[in-house]
Amino acid sequence: MYRLNFGTALTSMMMGALLLLAGAGQVSARGMALAGYQLQHETRLPEVENLSSLTWWAKRGILMATTNRPAAILALSPEGKLLHRQEIDFIRDAESIESLGDNRFALVDEHNSRLWIVTIADDFSVSVVQQFKPDFFGKARNRGIEGLAWVERDSTLWLAKERKPMELYRIRWQAKAQQLSDLDDASYLADSLSLDDISGMDYYGGNLLILSHESKRLLEVDPEQSAVVSQMSLRAGQHGLKEDVPQAEGVTTDPEGRLYIVSEPNYFYRFAPAQTQ
Repeated sequence: MYRLNFGTALTSMMMGALLLLAGAGQVSARGMALAGYQLQHETRLPEVENLSSLTWWAKRGILMATTNRPAAILALSPEGKLLHRQEIDFIRDAESIESLGDNRFALVDEHNSRLWIVTIADDFSVSVVQQFKPDFFGKARNRGIEGLAWVERDSTLWLAKERKPMELYRIRWQAKAQQLSDLDDASYLADSLSLDDISGMDYYGGNLLILSHESKRLLEVDPEQSAVVSQMSLRAGQHGLKEDVPQAEGVTTDPEGRLYIVSEPNYFYRFAPAQTQ
């Protein structure tokens, strides 16, 4: 166990066997059944560029996104309408945002892979709670932390490094203690997925959603069964798409299981199971 205080760099890691992916090519009957999802809504956000991540804010029933340069947090409706833009000056390259419940969020600066825990008030003002500079990604600029996924039941935050090499880690965020601890290295999971990169993540129904903009695919991975549960292509002609999703950078889900993806520079997509169309 590692106790990581405010601003403290992590200097050692506990190697943990989280997932055995020898059976990653096997498909389980559990999960979202992404093959049955169809495009429900598509739009472009005017006056927005460099969309870089996405998360569902359950408390407000809206989506939160980031633009990397200039660094800003966006509030979006489930239809992709821009509700608010909040610039942030403490991050240079805002690449990932993830809701941690209530008003708490994790943010990542990909320029230096610094992880920030913040609160976002009802008026969308942002307050820093904690910052954390992990060592495990070294000095990888523009190849640092690219995806985050929050597991509420055990207060676990997954972190993904984009590529060269792809890496996956898991840490525990203890909100009351404002402390990060218990690092597990699961990078061999990334090695087993046959993806060119990881551009976004989410957690839904016990499974990880892993997005790749270079491979133009979304995978659903069951960590307990060590299997790829389902997957979907982001290419034209698949799932109702008339054109390829150009550069998918963020993915999230809402409580009803609808799937949201954002792509650079300003594309917004919502997918749903075919029977709900």
